[in-house]
Amino acid sequence: FTLAVSAGNNQSAAVNANFGSALIVSVASANGEPVNGGQITFAVPGSGASCTLADNPATIASGLASSGTVTANATVGG
Repeated sequence: FTLAVSAGNNQSAAVNANFGSALIVSVASANGEPVNGGQITFAVPGSGASCTLADNPATIASGLASSGTVTANATVGG
């Protein structure tokens, strides 16, 4: 399988606030066809500046998996 970032990278948010966009990855087969079904698990830092994800693991639909709402934790990052 091939994974690629489709949306949601390079964002910032205030502590305890939602980020502007969900994390979305595209998933393709070895032949470049979109994958349907299965799950992707997003890994977030366990300590320090991090976030919570509404949909983790995320179900792959029509070649895309979305984290749903992303919410920053109470730790300031930099």
